[in-house]
Amino acid sequence: MRLLRNTGVPPWPGAARSAPAASGKRRRLKPLLLALLLTLPVAAQETAPAAGESGQAVSPAVEQWLSGHMEAGYRWVSDVSGDFNTYRSVVNLGEGPKLLGLDFTVRNASRKLFDTMTVRGSSWGGDPYNTARVEVGRDGSYKLSFDYRNISYFNFLPSFANPFVQRGVLLDQRSFDLQRRLIDTELELLPGRKIVPFIAYSRDWGNGSGITDFVTDGNEYPVANTLRDKTDHFRGGVRIELKRFHATLEQGATRFKDDQSVFNAERQNGNRTTPVLGQQLFLTDLLQAYRVRGDSRYSKGLVTANPASWLNVYGQLLYGQPSSDVEYNQRNAGRFVAFRPPIAGLRFFDLQQSLLASEAKQPHTSGSLAAELRPHRRVRVMESLMTDRFHTTASALAEDSFTVTTPDNASTLASTQLLPGLERLVFNYNRQEANLLVDVTERFTLRGGHRYVWGDSEVRAPQLSQSGPQEAGRLKMHAGLAGVSLRPADRLNIQADFEAGSADRNYFRTSLQDYRKLKARVRYQALNSLSFAAAFALLSNENPATRLNYDFLSRDNSLSVFWTPGGGKRFSLTGDYTRSTLRSDLLYLDPLGFSSLQSSYRENAHIASGVVDLTFPNVNQAAPKLSLGGSLYRSMGSRPAQYYQPLVKFAFPVHRKVFWFAEWRWYQLAQPLYLYEGFRTHQFIAGLRLAL
Repeated sequence: MRLLRNTGVPPWPGAARSAPAASGKRRRLKPLLLALLLTLPVAAQETAPAAGESGQAVSPAVEQWLSGHMEAGYRWVSDVSGDFNTYRSVVNLGEGPKLLGLDFTVRNASRKLFDTMTVRGSSWGGDPYNTARVEVGRDGSYKLSFDYRNISYFNFLPSFANPFVQRGVLLDQRSFDLQRRLIDTELELLPGRKIVPFIAYSRDWGNGSGITDFVTDGNEYPVANTLRDKTDHFRGGVRIELKRFHATLEQGATRFKDDQSVFNAERQNGNRTTPVLGQQLFLTDLLQAYRVRGDSRYSKGLVTANPASWLNVYGQLLYGQPSSDVEYNQRNAGRFVAFRPPIAGLRFFDLQQSLLASEAKQPHTSGSLAAELRPHRRVRVMESLMTDRFHTTASALAEDSFTVTTPDNASTLASTQLLPGLERLVFNYNRQEANLLVDVTERFTLRGGHRYVWGDSEVRAPQLSQSGPQEAGRLKMHAGLAGVSLRPADRLNIQADFEAGSADRNYFRTSLQDYRKLKARVRYQALNSLSFAAAFALLSNENPATRLNYDFLSRDNSLSVFWTPGGGKRFSLTGDYTRSTLRSDLLYLDPLGFSSLQSSYRENAHIASGVVDLTFPNVNQAAPKLSLGGSLYRSMGSRPAQYYQPLVKFAFPVHRKVFWFAEWRWYQLAQPLYLYEGFRTHQFIAGLRLAL
């Protein structure tokens, strides 16, 4: 944890406010804000004029130019008991003033610049996920939209990727404290017309810090890490909207940059605690820097057509050619060992310097074609075909320098220059699927189909030489598809989908090989105000290869209920329960002894959530509301855990357009095998909801 704090990136501001080190000034403000929020309902009741207070009825406006609502308040978070980093990794909600929700529409009667403008936003004030959206337009002239999202991602679980957790060293070797922002803007001209030009721009960028592993032969070292990346996306084109034909033609380009730095300035022995041939490996100094720059231009076409009443056709084609340039440099000092080239034989060395420069291009073509035929009013035939193809051509120049320790303690300099092969990767993927749907009766539909997936890939083995061997991969799978939709009664609906497949070649160890997948859903409307739903999902996958012996099973059973007597005016109930089972067994290769080991994981979980809403009678238009409920998660198996989140929410009208609300939530996580990784905390929110 000390390593993460020393990265120089301040903690997420919302969560920092809930830390015990809050400033004294903020502590003095909290009681004042609480008193203000608690007295607002009384003040509003005293000052809000009643309908007809002047003795005359108020005539409603013909057209309201502003409508919507706004919800704002203040959140208090009690001192987090347990591990604060786990709380931030799971909940990450801080205290302070919040704009919880905003949604309003402005209507312009003059229509000179715009007809309507809509603004939406949620979770502003330091929460980990904030959104905003603005739409403005004028009928027949233009439509402009703007989206913004801000995501704070914190992940620091002491038990994850930590070989020393049993010794009490709570240092997560794979952790992140990141801030990610996304914007998306699009302008349409002449919306609603047959030809609609458009232009758009989006940006996705982020930065942050964390901990990662510096990996060398025979050892790994957790070190500080900083990240920064940005992607700009420009696109424009035209949409053609006709009665039986639609087409979108788009031209776009992207620019990408990624900078990452890894550094260390103190001695550490890494994850290996035993010497190698009598010598202890260690790291004293490290600086790694990645610099990646890329750009791409692409062309895209999309067509949908209905040439006849019995035929629909869909098609899409995309071609792009991204390119990238990479610069990498590394300098590490300490005591290291080399088991393989570029240093011949097992040798110890004290200093390594590496430089790399490379460039790559990747022509990429993907397309799909689909059709739906209706030769009979009860028969539908659907056929689809897609392909995705690309290959990478690259060249690189690398240089490594080592200060090698010889038996007589003399140091020699060994350096190599390597030029990898130009053809690095070829990838082809294809999928064809056909389905037949027959409406046996108006209440009974059957579906049957077949899917065929095939492809091939070729990559040079991980050796930095032009003459390195090529590794080829093949993909070939057949799958049968089936489905049924049954409505035996007006209030009962049953649906089920099943597929089973078998592959004789695959790319990855855990890919679908010999699998079965089933999904079933039942919905029963017992009363107009009462409905039940049940669902079942199953995925079973096996790969009996001798070196894998992979066996995977996932099963979920769920039941939900929705009850709204009297249309929910006074009472409503929503609840659901899920029982899930997960099992995984896989052989893997021990990287030290090269022997086969068994990896087994089990999880049997109970998941439930429910909310009861009560509305109390009131002579005014608005009525007080009380909500009681929450959610829970309990699991047993390889990593048992219990998570509880009860809630109570109360809303009280102080005016026909103003609600005062208060909400309490309790968050609790406990893990019997990792007691240090639990937390407990109370959260309280009070604020106002204003209808505009």
